[in-house]
Amino acid sequence: MYIVVFEHHPKVGQEKEFIAAWQKGSDKIQEYPGASGTLLYRSLDDEGTMYAMAKWASKEARDSAMSAIARREDAEEILSAHERYVDAYSTIISAEQIAISELT
Repeated sequence: MYIVVFEHHPKVGQEKEFIAAWQKGSDKIQEYPGASGTLLYRSLDDEGTMYAMAKWASKEARDSAMSAIARREDAEEILSAHERYVDAYSTIISAEQIAISELT
């Protein structure tokens, strides 16, 4: 499993638009092989901060999907439409799963 976590700071009053645009782009991205879901969280410490986590089967699967999306005519809409509703955003982690602990 491979994850990428993004930090977003939606513009005041545009949170709903940000969430809708993020969801629309994420739904399109999930159509690609290796995509394993995306999650959006609101910080409990700062309501103006949201974290998005994208889960992938591997880094290679994500890289392949991003390359394929970049060649689409609607690439900017899929990958960046939500950015017009934020004051700032960044990638805060890109990580590969190395262990898991589960209850059986």
